[in-house]
Amino acid sequence: TRDGVTLPGQQKGVPVYIHYVSPRFFETIGFPLLAGRDIAWSDRETSQRVMVINETLAKQIFAGQNPVGRSVEMNGNDVEIVGLAGDTKFESLRRSVPATVYIPFRQNVQFSMTYVVRSETELQALVTAVRLVVESVDPNVPMYEVKTQVEQINDLIRRERLFAALLSVFAV
Repeated sequence: TRDGVTLPGQQKGVPVYIHYVSPRFFETIGFPLLAGRDIAWSDRETSQRVMVINETLAKQIFAGQNPVGRSVEMNGNDVEIVGLAGDTKFESLRRSVPATVYIPFRQNVQFSMTYVVRSETELQALVTAVRLVVESVDPNVPMYEVKTQVEQINDLIRRERLFAALLSVFAV
């Protein structure tokens, strides 16, 4: 999702990518948390709105100062920055990292979710167990597009590989 954040009292917002996440997201997916804290179970509908921001956004709006504990405005709400995450890429490995915020999913109603499971076990051995857990929570929730992180990265660079192969063929 794309939206914008502004410093209190300012008119112009900075466009950001939004990821709605659950507690321990950064630990689970292996993204670096540089300062502050991760999203917590206490970050719920009735609590103070919070977010974790990435380095790119911190540089754009705080010019190298520590953003943890500061507030921004988003969608008419004051939101406290509780953490600073390292820059990571999501949609493209070639584009620069966009300004990104991570918001507790419990503070914003979502109609779809992506689950991340970290394990030493092979994916296929886990799929059945994960499917059973999801069904035990809500049997009406479909589970689709089960992929490893490596498969997702390969999907992202498939076009570049095809283009490189075609250029090689034409070069020969």
